[in-house]
Amino acid sequence: ASGARIISCSWSADLDIGLLTSSQMPPNIDNGILGEILDALDDGILVIFAAGNGNFSLEPQVPGVLAAGGVFMDESGKLRTSDLASAYKSPWFHGRTIPTACGLAGMDPDQYLMLPVPPRSLFDVAHSGDPSDPDTPSDGTKPDDGWARFSGTSAAAPQIAGAAAVLLGAKPGLTAKQMAKALVKTARDVVTGRCHPIFMDTPEAGPGRDIATGAGLIDVGAALAYAEAKFP
Repeated sequence: ASGARIISCSWSADLDIGLLTSSQMPPNIDNGILGEILDALDDGILVIFAAGNGNFSLEPQVPGVLAAGGVFMDESGKLRTSDLASAYKSPWFHGRTIPTACGLAGMDPDQYLMLPVPPRSLFDVAHSGDPSDPDTPSDGTKPDDGWARFSGTSAAAPQIAGAAAVLLGAKPGLTAKQMAKALVKTARDVVTGRCHPIFMDTPEAGPGRDIATGAGLIDVGAALAYAEAKFP
């Protein structure tokens, strides 16, 4: 109803990791949420879900959803798979692997990125720390300034949404599938590193598309050039 063209979700249900080997969905799947996702996809909205940080969930697996994984970039610019990020083959949707592509994320336990958040939101307040509790260290920002330092695929998903918004701003006629295609086709290949260690059977990243990082790290400049050339 809001007219949204892009929806970014940094949350998902946390299912039993043992279900990775099951061919049947559990009966406690939230069909209401699943229906909302399918409705959004049917309406031509680009739906992005964080792949998860060592958890297994249904939402990123839904065909048509762009599942956001995590890639770490060190000081020299070298890329590797984030060991915070979930990566796996879907047991329920044939040929579906998580993630689709990646944004930047830290390595465990780094909090890595300072990102804008809604002022006085849960993220803003929680990451500013509690002076009375030494177990909740501050990220150095205020609880109402609209900035927080965090990591994982919850940080990667809004980066991909922002990149998609850049494409849409330059070319308002793009469809959700065209935005996703531009981002995936031009992603930077990541060839080293493993995802979260809970997924022990997940292979290391290697040349080309792989389970650990999907298509690789999004490159908004390359994606925009691709969209302008391919979708005039």
